Amino acid sequence: MTMTAMSATTGLRKILSRANWRIAPAAFAPATLEIFLPPDWPESGAPLAWRRHGGHGPVQHGQASDPGVLAEMARRARLHVWTPAGATLLTRVNLPTRRRAKILQALPYALEDQLLEDPAQLHFAWTAQADGSLVVAVTARERVRAWLGGLTALGLRPQALCPVTLAVPLADDGWSLAFADGHCWLRTGALTGFACPVSPATPPALLQAVVREARAAGRLPPALTVYDAPDGFDARAWSAALGLPLLSAAAPLQEAPPATLPMLNLLQGEFAPAIQVATFLRPLRLAAVVLAIAVIGGLTVDLWEWWWLHRLHVSSRQEMTRLFLESFPDQKVVVDSALQMQRQIEALQTRQGVPGARDFLPLLRRITPVLGANAGSGVRALTYADRELTVTVLVPDRAALDRLAADLGRVGLSVEILAADSRADGLQGQLRIRAPAAVDAARTKR
Repeated sequence: MTMTAMSATTGLRKILSRANWRIAPAAFAPATLEIFLPPDWPESGAPLAWRRHGGHGPVQHGQASDPGVLAEMARRARLHVWTPAGATLLTRVNLPTRRRAKILQALPYALEDQLLEDPAQLHFAWTAQADGSLVVAVTARERVRAWLGGLTALGLRPQALCPVTLAVPLADDGWSLAFADGHCWLRTGALTGFACPVSPATPPALLQAVVREARAAGRLPPALTVYDAPDGFDARAWSAALGLPLLSAAAPLQEAPPATLPMLNLLQGEFAPAIQVATFLRPLRLAAVVLAIAVIGGLTVDLWEWWWLHRLHVSSRQEMTRLFLESFPDQKVVVDSALQMQRQIEALQTRQGVPGARDFLPLLRRITPVLGANAGSGVRALTYADRELTVTVLVPDRAALDRLAADLGRVGLSVEILAADSRADGLQGQLRIRAPAAVDAARTKR
């Protein structure tokens, strides 16, 4: 009963694509996007028919060959995918248990006489009914994997998968029948139906057998509503053969989406959305473990290095404090041993009459020969504060100012150019000059 890809594509085009279409605007919210999978998809690569409906506006429909179009529409809607009718068996069963694990164990045996394949290769999805029975959808596991793989490759993640038989609206007063180019989809209940090849002139033998069985069981509906009857359809001959009135639907199938989607979703068990995410993440588990080890290892090394440097810092400060107290035992409070040591040495030099190299006169003696050797350099001002000498000079140009700074540096002084202002009579520069602390230490040793 499986439809060919060509016939299904043609049928869906007729059912869903009679009018010109364009992408539904974002105003249709909340919206549902339905996608109809042809048989042998994704292997066939056939275009996908779609239908979109929401709380406002008319139903929109069409076919898409560009996967980007479907991905953009699905981004703003709930995605429901209809799977080929012939790929899934819909049936009903009664089991004495409601525990999921027990149901999974019992279904292959309860449906054994209806299954043609190895139960281990089949996927069972079900939903419980008010009378205690289970409506079961049986599909080859590899087909479900192929559908989901193809949809994922298009950037589509459906919230539900359901056999297309249940896409036909259920009539209030009977069964519903839709035609799709040589095949028909019959919906006999909220979660029951089937598909089969058909000739427009006479009803198929399977449909006649189902009608006879329903009549014998007292479950025959009062009428059969027909959607999109094909050319050559003989409603009178069908009605006579079935012994059942036929009613023509008021609107084409594409303009009458179901008010609510069927409560039977193939995305159960291993194909449930949470399981799919876990399956996707499973190959990344080793990489995550390696990354975690690398992060923890790096953090451990950083913590050990911090601890080692901290101990070295504390040890160095303790050694500096010990040396300071040994050199100046009268000092009782130590805040900054290096700074306090420097000040104590400078105080000793002052008491002994040995001026420090950073005092005003020693600095002045050292810069005077350099200023005299630089022709064209004239001193305009001198300022001494905080053991630094600030000299304002007038030189011919910037190059002369740079040479003066370099010459002062060659005699062991630290020089910083603070300003350089052009004037009518030359360039006025300001230099900050100081002697490094090492010079004082050398003078102290002498």
